[in-house]
Amino acid sequence: MSSNDQIQNALVMLVEGFEEFQTALELKHLGKEVSEETNIEDLPADKLEQMDEEFHQAMLLTLENLCAENKLDLRDIGAVATILLDTVEEVAPDLFTDEEDDMGDDDDSKDDSDGDDGGSKMKTETTIQDGASV
Repeated sequence: MSSNDQIQNALVMLVEGFEEFQTALELKHLGKEVSEETNIEDLPADKLEQMDEEFHQAMLLTLENLCAENKLDLRDIGAVATILLDTVEEVAPDLFTDEEDDMGDDDDSKDDSDGDDGGSKMKTETTIQDGASV
């Protein structure tokens, strides 16, 4: 199997794993699976917060275990994540457009001196809050 095939299979498994975990959290906290038609604003904010916290804690534990068991350095995971986000932004730049930009916010005078070289600026909310499915 080629390296490209291995990466593709790993990404498919990653996305499927996130989707399954998200669905399990929805069923646990909301009692139902959230669909694309669901108005997120109608869902209880405290339940969404609990889901976010549980998702966050699970990711922390996963990364800690991954590093301990596989002797991986978090810098390696960070580098892979950065490459993935940069590539996704190149392939689908509309995913990284702020809602304000869509509304005609032309203010180019914002200070971009945060050390960012124009890379990914993605909201850190979980997918359930912005209505997307991972």
